[in-house]
This record gives sequence, C-alpha cells and structure tokens, in this order.
Amino acid sequence: MKRLSMFLMALCLSFPTWAQSPALTELLIELDAQYSKTYTTGMKEDDKRDVTKLAYFLQHIDEQGTPEKEKLDTYLIGLHNGIYDTVNMQRRMNAPTWFCMHDTMIMNPKRHPDFLKSVIWNALEKTVEIDPNGLRQDNYAGAFGVSINQVIKYGLQTQYPCFETIPKSLQLNGWKY
Repeated sequence: MKRLSMFLMALCLSFPTWAQSPALTELLIELDAQYSKTYTTGMKEDDKRDVTKLAYFLQHIDEQGTPEKEKLDTYLIGLHNGIYDTVNMQRRMNAPTWFCMHDTMIMNPKRHPDFLKSVIWNALEKTVEIDPNGLRQDNYAGAFGVSINQVIKYGLQTQYPCFETIPKSLQLNGWKY
C-alpha cells in the first residue's frame, strides 16, 4: 500500500501543473499583448530576446519544437541543476539556506524536471494575489525586466519559507510578501 501511494504521488508530481487563476490568466493575456508589440529600441525589445528574463519564459514556454523553446529548456535545466546542487552543498555544510524545503529530493532535476516551472507559475500566482498591479507598473517594466532567477528565488522563499513571516532583511527587493 505504501508503494502504491508513493507511486501515485510521484506520478502526480511528474505532470506539469500550470492551472491558472482567472487573475493570472488575465495578466498573461495583457502581457502577451505587450510582448507582441514591436519596440523600435530600448530594453523591452532586448528583454524579449533574453533567455534569462520572464518575458522570454512567458513567450516560449508553451511552444513545441522551436529553437527558442529548446534554448529556454536548456537554460532552465542548467538553472535547476545549479540551484539543486547549491542547496545540497549548503545542507551538507550545515549552512543556512534562503528557503526551507524539508525534502530536497522534491526538487531533484532527474525526478521532477518541471519543478522550476511549477515554482515560477506558483510565484506568478502569488504575485497577482498579493500585488495585482506589480508586473503592470511603469508600463509593464517588471514584466519585461525581471529575471527568471528572481521569480524562482521569490517562489522558493514563499513556497518553502523558513519563517512564518519572512523578515524584512531577507525579503527580495521589488516583491511583496
């Protein structure tokens, strides 16, 4: 019975879960319209082509078989492995981590390759819940300029907090808690 429940849990964790709230769906529609615009100069056009930015993630995450999707997946795999290895090294050294996941095997890239994608979607859900206009401010500057890495840090810190209320000194700049 225990094996069956473990198998079912692993099976559930292996499927992507990007179910979105109506508020996030609305924001994604707005962002898609912003990303579809052509900007003649400036950071927005550069951010649309930068694999490390949220704009690139949102534009290409649902594509199949494109070079942009391959580039994004490769970047996410590298980022995932880097975070996983760093957290495990910190734990071996008894160093404090910036989030408190009791079982780091949940984030093992080989077992759960879509873990970071779930963290990103959950962080975006939390953002529209706590700060509905956060990514809309300054003509959507945050939606273009924020890095995927920052979204993941915020997601891990809020999904696996070390404190009931995250102290101001540990909160990431630009994010609401």
